[in-house]
Amino acid sequence: MRILAVDDEPLLLEVVKTSLSQLGYQDVTLANSGAEALVAMDKASVPFDCCLFDIQMPEMDGITLIGAVREKPAYKRTPILMLTRVSERESIDAAFSAGATDYINKPLDRIDLKARMGMVERLVEERRRANAVSVVAHAAESQEPAPFETPLFMDGIGGLVEYLALENYVLTLGRKQMFSIAALGFSVENAAAIYRRAPGLQFEYMLGDVATVIFEVMKANNLMFAHAGGGDFICLLPRMNEIDTEQIEDELRLALSDFSGLYAADGMPVPRVRVGQPVRSNVFSLTRADQILTRALADAQPKDPMPEPAWKRALK
Repeated sequence: MRILAVDDEPLLLEVVKTSLSQLGYQDVTLANSGAEALVAMDKASVPFDCCLFDIQMPEMDGITLIGAVREKPAYKRTPILMLTRVSERESIDAAFSAGATDYINKPLDRIDLKARMGMVERLVEERRRANAVSVVAHAAESQEPAPFETPLFMDGIGGLVEYLALENYVLTLGRKQMFSIAALGFSVENAAAIYRRAPGLQFEYMLGDVATVIFEVMKANNLMFAHAGGGDFICLLPRMNEIDTEQIEDELRLALSDFSGLYAADGMPVPRVRVGQPVRSNVFSLTRADQILTRALADAQPKDPMPEPAWKRALK
């Protein structure tokens, strides 16, 4: 696995390189600034598989660097881990919103680093297999949608992050921060029917339409959200006293009606979106932080005979 590590502290970079080498990761390129990192990416004959960025750097900080990297087609979905201190709460939030996949606390802990890099390695391998399948399908002039239960990422939609990144973000929150947010589930009630009827990539296009209108309806709430698989989306937003889910459903229905002509031309039904009740964490709760995601998704669920997304299987 080819790794790019970026930090303005040369000593810390050497620590990172040594720690990765001890875990078996020998192909590590070091950069002392965001600008140097971007040059290294442009010169690389083969894209890096993973990036480690410090958050606090002069001239171009790690969050700005994430934005610049995500603009590069070869790095749209490359795992990016942030090197951070626990006190940088606002920076961590901004990093995940910008497109970070996970984070590692400084000073580095070998066990934590091993676990995070193991997750990245599995993610990289899964994407390599998915890309190989995509290439074969394209060569056969047959573009099939991903399996129904697969969480997807749609580029260019405000507030949308990968589901894994959203899970990792929630796990960074302490009890106090968890108490300040709410999770809201969205489910496309007729997603299974659309999936069965949709040729090629139309199912994924439908999900893109739904994601776009969710953002437009909810953007005033400073949301972060992700596709969780199937017809399901999960949204994190600041804790509020009242969330009118019926009004949200009405606004989503009205926004999706703008696409009705396109769906009719393709012989497809307009997606119907159900909104669950907001799920909030109890400050005294001892349950895992990411369980508010699965609880919110479950609350938005219609009955569906299609394969279950991973978040739903985790409830059993």
